[in-house]
Amino acid sequence: MKPKDVARWSVVALSGGYGFYTLLTSIQSLVREFSAFILVITLCCSALFLVPAYFLARRQYRQLVVFLALLAALIVWGLLISLPERLGLHAWIDQWRHRPIHSPRDDWPILIFAPLEIFLGLIFPIWAAIRFFRLILRVATRWLYGHSPTPGNA
Repeated sequence: MKPKDVARWSVVALSGGYGFYTLLTSIQSLVREFSAFILVITLCCSALFLVPAYFLARRQYRQLVVFLALLAALIVWGLLISLPERLGLHAWIDQWRHRPIHSPRDDWPILIFAPLEIFLGLIFPIWAAIRFFRLILRVATRWLYGHSPTPGNA
C-alpha cells in the first residue's frame, strides 16, 4: 500500500468513525427523550464527518471539494450576515426611528441607511458566499486537473 493510500484510509477511518460515534451517542439520548431539534442537529453533525469519509473512500475528489467549498461558503455567509449588527447599523437606525422628528428633512439618514442595511444584511452576504464558492471550485479544479473550468461549469 502506498503512503498516499494509507493517509487516505486513515482519514476515512477517523472521519467516518467520529461521524458514527456522534450518530450513535446522539441516538442513545434520542431513545430516552425524543426531540426533533436534537435529531436534526445530530444528522447534520454526523453528515459533516460521514460525507467526506464516503467521498474519500470512493475517490470522488470533485464531490469532496464541492462539499467542502459549500461548507466554507456557509461560514462566509454566516460571518457576513452579522455585519450590520457588528457595525452598529441596527442600533443606529433604531435610534433614528425613535427620536422626535422636528421637520421632514430629518428623515434623510433613514432613506440612505435602510437600503444600506438591506444590502449589507441580505444581498451582499449571499453574493459574497456564491462568489467565494465559485472561487474555491475554480482554484481546486485548477489544482486537481491542471486547467480552468469552462465558464458554464463553475
